[in-house]
Amino acid sequence: MKYDKEFSLSDIFTNEQYRARAILLVFVIIITILILLVRTAKPVENKLDDSTTINNNEIITNTNDNDSNSLYSRFSFIKLNNYEFTFSIDTNKEILITGKRFDNKLRMTVKSNSESYEYQIKNQKAKAMINGTLSDVNMPIVLFDYFDINVLYTIISNSQKVEDTTDKIEYQITNEKLSKLLSTQIINVLNEEDKGLNNSIIVYLNNNKINHIYFDLNNITKCVDEIEKLTIDLKYENIGQVSDFVLDF
Repeated sequence: MKYDKEFSLSDIFTNEQYRARAILLVFVIIITILILLVRTAKPVENKLDDSTTINNNEIITNTNDNDSNSLYSRFSFIKLNNYEFTFSIDTNKEILITGKRFDNKLRMTVKSNSESYEYQIKNQKAKAMINGTLSDVNMPIVLFDYFDINVLYTIISNSQKVEDTTDKIEYQITNEKLSKLLSTQIINVLNEEDKGLNNSIIVYLNNNKINHIYFDLNNITKCVDEIEKLTIDLKYENIGQVSDFVLDF
């Protein structure tokens, strides 16, 4: 096709053919920029480790749920998800988590070495204040989700009770059983001797209700190159006394 005159910038506004081409070109440029932004956007660096999920095929349910001395009954208070908490995670570095929970909402401070972050969590979606901006982050968990009472209950209910007194109960769970419960790849690196090593869990009671859980998982972390040691200390306070609060998202 031959045009009668050379193209000029004013043609974009006066000539319908050029205007249509210009609009299409602008649209293509915008889409290209959006694609590049999505590809190059980086998530907020997660300073802590991700967890694994419970393998439902390995769960053994408690058949004595109506017994006041059953594990299920003793968990009943914290299963309400209304409490203040102090969680101490001792791994390659010490992690201290303090905060409060109301239903599916959590506000907490996560400290590790010289770093400190303010976390807000709702329906397992976590945000943290980083450089003055509330940003998406991963849950501050190591090996398994200790914020999920059902996960804790499943691990403990599948453990072997070795001591039971009025104020505490001690359990043991083998590396093999725990790794199967958590659906981790650890099971693939365990030799026969490692599989039988026990990890310790101590459940502390107040008026026959659980208010403190301590995990010594050093035997299973001997088989994980990335984690030198692991103890998880979970303390619950003011159970059932936390008022509702508002998050920033």
